[in-house]
Amino acid sequence: MDKKWADPSALGNMTIGLLILAQAFLLFGKVDPLTRIAVIPWILTAFPVLLIVVVIQYRIGDSVGAAANGLLGTVLLGQNFVKGMIDLAFVLSGKTPPAGLIMGGLAVDGMAFVIAGIILLFVGYLAGYGSKWTAFSIWAAAIGFILIAAAYFGFNPVLALIGVCGLMIVGLWLVYLGIAIMVNGALQKTLLPMGKPLYFPSGSTSQGISQ
Repeated sequence: MDKKWADPSALGNMTIGLLILAQAFLLFGKVDPLTRIAVIPWILTAFPVLLIVVVIQYRIGDSVGAAANGLLGTVLLGQNFVKGMIDLAFVLSGKTPPAGLIMGGLAVDGMAFVIAGIILLFVGYLAGYGSKWTAFSIWAAAIGFILIAAAYFGFNPVLALIGVCGLMIVGLWLVYLGIAIMVNGALQKTLLPMGKPLYFPSGSTSQGISQ
């Protein structure tokens, strides 16, 4: 690792966890879908932070953490920013999105979520070399994305609610993990546990989302 660069994993984890949990009521369908407009400021301000995190992680050789943070933070969460902008444009014009656009959007999102879920299954496997808790939380998110996709494809809509629970699990874990990395790093001792490896030998020393 290049000693001139500090590991930004704590910042990336806490930022992504915050963004996921901030959208809890929206993801569970407890508020109007137009609430995506209120998400715009949060994602807009978080995006440059996550971009810096991903760049530094690649710089210090944490390619798994960079890929995971880039996928979860800038792609999957960023799409809600774009949707919020589209919703805002319709609101300002006094129009409503046509039904065809909404249904087509669900098909696009469903396919993207399936691919994201598959990718996160492999990310979770690699995370197991660092922390079983991180691996389980990432797998929960992976299954969550796949279940949400199934609901978008016309299966039981309850699957989407179950899937969102998986996203909440990884959101809560990322906030905790970010705090643990920050506290343990500052005190130079393990005050907050981050989980033992799921399997051995350990092949990763990163403390980011790849743990």
